Amino acid sequence: MVNNLESIVGNSDAANLDGTKAWRLRWWNAIIDYTFRGPYFWTGKGFGMGLAEADGFVVGLETGGPMVRSPHNVHLTLLARIGVPGFVLWLATLLAWFGMLFHALLRARLRGDAAWAKIFVWVICYGLAMIIDASFDVALEGPMLGIWFWSLFGFGIGASMIYRYECIAGDRQAVELASAWPR
Repeated sequence: MVNNLESIVGNSDAANLDGTKAWRLRWWNAIIDYTFRGPYFWTGKGFGMGLAEADGFVVGLETGGPMVRSPHNVHLTLLARIGVPGFVLWLATLLAWFGMLFHALLRARLRGDAAWAKIFVWVICYGLAMIIDASFDVALEGPMLGIWFWSLFGFGIGASMIYRYECIAGDRQAVELASAWPR
């Protein structure tokens, strides 16, 4: 664990950690170069080919294993495949989703709805953990985490909509009770 932490914040003595770190950083910089400053700004490279082969970062074949196809970062994978406009839409989607959840969380806290607030905290933390994992691993691209991420995404939207409806219905009921109160 010490070697893993050292490799995140600096250099590690473990060759396998620094080697993969340098390889990823070179590949990530290449993706940023050919999208932001290159010919793939608008469209990216598409979803057909393996990015490692197209970008010249093939590893794994020398040991008889399968070829690595992804740069181990969901954001850079999307940037490489769909270009800058698609990447901006991806980031906007994530920001809108997290913003919706934070708004619902604040509303639940202000109204004193502790159970709802706990649900929103759980969804935010779980979603954030998935995004962090997908920033350093091929996670959302496969079913092991991809299915859970998009299920949680839908659950968060549904929970926010239900809570918003409950708040509106509760406010209407409070107005009706207040107007029926004898003066």
